[in-house]
Amino acid sequence: MRKRPHNVYVRMNDDEYAHFLSLVKAAGVSQQAYALEACLNSRVTSSEDRALLISMNATLADMDRQLRGLGTNVNQLAHVANGTGALPAEDELRSIGTDVFKIKAKVNDIWCGTAN
Repeated sequence: MRKRPHNVYVRMNDDEYAHFLSLVKAAGVSQQAYALEACLNSRVTSSEDRALLISMNATLADMDRQLRGLGTNVNQLAHVANGTGALPAEDELRSIGTDVFKIKAKVNDIWCGTAN
């Protein structure tokens, strides 16, 4: 009697099958061994976790955009200061610093799991 009497069939298109075969070849094991390892020892992400990751990604992308904008502003201020010898107003510099610290705090909240 077989040790594994149950069969599982999976349908793949040509691209998926070619990718599967390349993964099997790279692993250096049989198709059965690869499929068993992938099925039995991997974690499938829940729909709730995927939704959370998508939300976090959108939030981080927005923060990245804001940080890039702040970097552009700082570069413009430096360019003006180098060209004219005049420094920007202290309140302008403090405002930029405050914005950077706020964004950093939001990022830390997201990565430490304290944000919703």
